[in-house]
Amino acid sequence: ANVIGTISGDLGSFNSPWAENPIGVALGAEYREYATTRTSDLSTSTPNEVLGAGAPAPNVQGRYDSYEAFAEVIAPVLEGLPFVKSFQIEAGARFSDYSTTGSSVTWKAGGNWIINDDYRIRGVFQRAVRSPNIGELFAPQVVGLNNLTTDPCQQALPVGNAPLTALCVATGVPAGLIGTVIPPIAGQVNQTTGGNPLLDVEKATTFTAGVVGTPAFLPNLTFSFDYFNIHIEDAISQPAIGDVVNGCYATALNPSLTFNAFCALIGRNPGTGSLNGPQSDTPGIIRASSNLGTFNTTGFDWSLSYDRDLGSMGSLAFNHQGTHTIENRFKANPNSIDRDCAGFYGVNCDPGQPKWQFNQRLTWSFDRLDLSLRHRFIGALAVDPTQPGVGALLPAFTSIDAFNYFDLTGRFEVREGLDFTATIDNLLDKDPPNVGNTIGSSNFNSGNTFPAIY
Repeated sequence: ANVIGTISGDLGSFNSPWAENPIGVALGAEYREYATTRTSDLSTSTPNEVLGAGAPAPNVQGRYDSYEAFAEVIAPVLEGLPFVKSFQIEAGARFSDYSTTGSSVTWKAGGNWIINDDYRIRGVFQRAVRSPNIGELFAPQVVGLNNLTTDPCQQALPVGNAPLTALCVATGVPAGLIGTVIPPIAGQVNQTTGGNPLLDVEKATTFTAGVVGTPAFLPNLTFSFDYFNIHIEDAISQPAIGDVVNGCYATALNPSLTFNAFCALIGRNPGTGSLNGPQSDTPGIIRASSNLGTFNTTGFDWSLSYDRDLGSMGSLAFNHQGTHTIENRFKANPNSIDRDCAGFYGVNCDPGQPKWQFNQRLTWSFDRLDLSLRHRFIGALAVDPTQPGVGALLPAFTSIDAFNYFDLTGRFEVREGLDFTATIDNLLDKDPPNVGNTIGSSNFNSGNTFPAIY
């Protein structure tokens, strides 16, 4: 349910003495209610009843509502000056009261400097929040599967290493079975995930600034270039598989190999000491949701479009959008690695974040026919070097070259209101990269590749 009311207008003669246009304002109030119910049959809600499901799907039920009020203002400050055709400032604020997380205030402040008819500079600074959704709050705890190449306590790895042996025992390996623990079966281990009704809002501080151009010396050309910087604190997040495993067993993060908070998130099979076993007694890697995470990402977005009339030969249109990600950092909690996933993929960086990406399209239009060629570029990636067991991976699976995809589309207007369209995706029939089935998490690493990207 969603009910919203707004009032908008201007303040008439109350304006800046250096601008003719009035100050614009908007006020509003909103009520929202969200509710979700999932009722599973006996088979899907029973562990191991449906082969290949990975985890049961128990019933879910939850709801929350919110009352919100907001105000926005756009104020022209300067107009009609040299190098200042117009300079506007904008501001806004929103008060929200959630039935689950209480009240919070968000706001924004920015400016828009129109230098002349050709160029405009823009920027905005914002404080935003996100309240947890129904799944994050109310999803039941379930034991499923995720990928892990190497268990630090498997086979002979702890043998002869007294501190590691003691830690393996402390985390659930029977002392008499040291040296016999089997590796993760099919590269997968048990994991426990679910909601947390105690979650609070996550808070973001964002800054974007850039330039927009429509230069007169090249008609029909439009471009934009923007910088973005996003920081999220108290992030609603789960530790990655590598956060837990490395946080407990890696000497780089746990030099004395003592039982710590990460070790407490490891639940082994009480009979075998492995991370595989019945869902009833082997929770595996416990990936509890919390507000302990932080995210940081910075980079640049850009776009370019251009149209050209070819006279009797029709017209050409070109557009291009791209992103360069400088950093994409995630820290699950204060004791975790501040991991930068820009340019990497793996169980900790899922499904992968290329540093460079762009899409561009060239369209030729003639009478009732359009032919369009799209080019998609995905930058090169490498396996996250902090991934558990990274040294045991096949070299062929540890990097992905840059990918170029081409798609061809044709559209013919049969008559007014009726078009015929045909598309060939992946025109050159390029195969996706083969990285095996254990390098990413089971959510994204499917069919020996990352279908969300390739």
